[in-house]
Amino acid sequence: MKLKFKQFLIVLLVIGLLSGGFAHAEIRNVLSSFLQLSDTPTSITANQCVKGNSGGTALEFGACGTVTGDITVQSLTATSSLVSQGTLSVDGASTLTGNVTAYGTYTGYSVVATSSLSSQGTLAVTGNSTLTGTLTVNSASTFNQPATAGDLIATSSLDIPSGAAPTVDAEGEIAIDTTENQFVAYGGAKRVIDEDGIRSFCVPIASSTDIVSGDYLELLEFPYASVTVFYQSCIAQDGTSQVVNLADTSGTNNMTSITCATTKATSTPSSNNTFTGGASVAGSAPENVRIEFGTNTGNVRRISYCAYYRINAQ
Repeated sequence: MKLKFKQFLIVLLVIGLLSGGFAHAEIRNVLSSFLQLSDTPTSITANQCVKGNSGGTALEFGACGTVTGDITVQSLTATSSLVSQGTLSVDGASTLTGNVTAYGTYTGYSVVATSSLSSQGTLAVTGNSTLTGTLTVNSASTFNQPATAGDLIATSSLDIPSGAAPTVDAEGEIAIDTTENQFVAYGGAKRVIDEDGIRSFCVPIASSTDIVSGDYLELLEFPYASVTVFYQSCIAQDGTSQVVNLADTSGTNNMTSITCATTKATSTPSSNNTFTGGASVAGSAPENVRIEFGTNTGNVRRISYCAYYRINAQ
């Protein structure tokens, strides 16, 4: 059977393909670069990930770790930024050295974050957490186990342990005692934090003779710590009026004075009204104070004086 020339060429081509004779020439023309594909970018962008475009018709480069829906993973290790537009759920441990932002709810077993962790919704952590970066929470959040943080910022509410006589026995622990509605904290020992932090002392003064201008009565130091006197009151039991003021034990730093009359007088001191160093302040000797007497009008012999103060932050 005779073959036409065109038929001969076709047969020859088939034989060549089957035997690999022409395959080598074709392989050399196979695309060797990702950029040579017709549905991919024409250039490579550093530190970007390959993903499908919005139309689902081609590949493109985009930011890594940005998810518009919910994320659920067994464990999470983030060394760069991770942004979730929905809920971010981690069943196991999380180690975060990059910034993590969840615009929905963040739920995890335990978190170790050396960078920032931000949850626009509820943040629920059921295991131990160590946060050396900034934690920002914009909704109610729960830590069922101890957590330490560099900065903890809650723009809504922060749920801390509460109950009747909660256990607060380690440095840095806090809780609400619902029995007496008290805020309890542990520094070197368990302490109840005052609701308003206001303390006061009152001194009755009586003399068998007229109180002498320029004289003074030495008092013991203020308790525990540095304090600021913000309010004072007094009354004269007899005579007309008596000027008094608090001062340090040297008598050189005189607090704003008040004039005691036969009806109660009050004032808010504005100068030299901070006294330093209570006995519990490490390395600081307590500062004694004294009541100094000024002008006596009408032979005053008896007065009562009260000072109201707050303990200063150490």
